[in-house]
Amino acid sequence: MAVAATMVKRNVQKCSTGFVAHMLLLCIAVLCTDLFALRDKFMIPPSLAGSAQVQVDFLLWVLVAAYLIDAYSARATGPITSSRKQVATKPAFDRVVSDGRRPASPAAPTAERAPPAKPDGCQGSSADSGDLSGQECWRQRSDLQVVSSMLAEGVPYRTSKVLEVMHSCIRLGHGDAAVKLFDEMLQTGPTPKAHHIGKAVSHKFFKLVSDTLDDKRIQEDGLRLLDLVRAHGIAPAPATQNRLLDAWKNQLPDSFLSYFLELKDAGFILSRWAYRYIVVAHERSDPAFALKIYSEMEVLGIQLDRAAYNSVLGARFQLGMLDEARELFLRMNDSSLVPNEKTFGIMIKVYSAKNDHEGAIALFGTMQEQRMEPDRYAYHHAIRSSITLQRVEYAVDLYNDMLHKKVPPLMNTVSILSGACASVGWHARSAELLTHLARAKEAEAEYGLQR
Repeated sequence: MAVAATMVKRNVQKCSTGFVAHMLLLCIAVLCTDLFALRDKFMIPPSLAGSAQVQVDFLLWVLVAAYLIDAYSARATGPITSSRKQVATKPAFDRVVSDGRRPASPAAPTAERAPPAKPDGCQGSSADSGDLSGQECWRQRSDLQVVSSMLAEGVPYRTSKVLEVMHSCIRLGHGDAAVKLFDEMLQTGPTPKAHHIGKAVSHKFFKLVSDTLDDKRIQEDGLRLLDLVRAHGIAPAPATQNRLLDAWKNQLPDSFLSYFLELKDAGFILSRWAYRYIVVAHERSDPAFALKIYSEMEVLGIQLDRAAYNSVLGARFQLGMLDEARELFLRMNDSSLVPNEKTFGIMIKVYSAKNDHEGAIALFGTMQEQRMEPDRYAYHHAIRSSITLQRVEYAVDLYNDMLHKKVPPLMNTVSILSGACASVGWHARSAELLTHLARAKEAEAEYGLQR
């Protein structure tokens, strides 16, 4: 019986399917002959002989079936287990570079070390379900053919062909090919069914395009890029929006800024960077709108960076919201932001406007301690606060420091300081300051042209 069982297992596990089919009945017959010979060994009372014999026969049939199923399962899963072991021990597949060329092959192994069976993971048929590396190599070869054909001949104006090229560009990371397809889209427009292309594919493709284009191309075709993105039925990704902002170094022309506002009005989600830029861009031109956008950012949980923080402070100052500006300034540390020259300059104006002249002078002193360079407006309000507190000598010192650092004074600064000197009897100093008015006027005109 043991010999028969071994024969059955060997035939099922190792033989071909056709041979197993012919030998299966013979194997079952041998097993059944041996197993059913055991029925006489069961001690069954005569009164239960009929029903018990049926149960014993059923049990023996179950044992035969279970044995055969276990052997066949081992035969079926054996190649899969073997292929997994092969994949786990194979060297990683060499990454195909973006221009389609493979790196040079390593030097031939020495005699002491035999070469592996598949050194590059590219041998074997892609139809072999156990050779995963072969499948991957076949796919990459196919992608390279698609990309090479597109670079040489272009791509037919059909959604299926465009999708095929997009897939190949993404899998290979071939930025030059993606830009080539992008250029064709600019000439012919998107295919009529472009919006049927999967969103994930479109996002990855246009991200590859935006990452490959240089700043000059982004500045020239950035808005057309966003138009193509929308034509594919997707919203411009935050990374793509940020790429445009980075290309312009945060100095977006009005056309780009208007486009971002149109995106927002159309219900598209803007990136955090885009929200912050809108606040900065409207600080002076439309402070109320800047604060409206800031309120939306608070609802969305978008934190301000330092530039946007300063713009919100400046917008509140322009709208006379002095207490709100001061409150926001005092919470700046909670946002892990460090004040800079502009921050202090705005707050010196806020404190001066609130008639908190001690606070204005204290902030100016902090700037000097931190070796920051105050602008002409910070100097003006610090001098004005000093004169209000009847610290004329300190005001003159600030003015002299201003001239030493070649910061052009405001005409109003020279005027109020000259009057303050006259009020304390420093007439010579007052007259000298009056002679500076003409130069201050010229400097202010020049400064105004430069701003």
